[in-house]
Amino acid sequence: MMLTCISCMRREEVKAKTTVEWYYMPKNEKNITKINIYKFEDDTPVELDGPFKGRLTWNGSQDLQDVSIQILNVTFNDSGIYECNILREFKFNFFTPSALTTKNITLRVKEKGAADCFPLSSMLFLPVLCKALAKGLISM
Repeated sequence: MMLTCISCMRREEVKAKTTVEWYYMPKNEKNITKINIYKFEDDTPVELDGPFKGRLTWNGSQDLQDVSIQILNVTFNDSGIYECNILREFKFNFFTPSALTTKNITLRVKEKGAADCFPLSSMLFLPVLCKALAKGLISM
């Protein structure tokens, strides 16, 4: 499951240090717990300890316009809200302004539908087959 987070920055802008943090908030109506699950800092992706350890991979771009991550082996327990925070610290000679962008993604994991024994085309053909058999037009 890809969690896509994009924060575009014009290419002619000054250089910036970019830090990305991903948080997970389980689907729990009583209490909202925000868990830091992934971090990208100093050009290094870091998977943090927690419920996703060993199941997250960086899928962002080299220029850090796209700061997406991927969840491997998704389960029902992965349903919830994912928050992507992008902090850019712009480098000027005399000061360092910053900009924080936050994006939320809601993930609802559903059970995969079971494959039908009879696809739709077979189900549409079945009444025609039954009528033909009943009239003796074909035999089996």
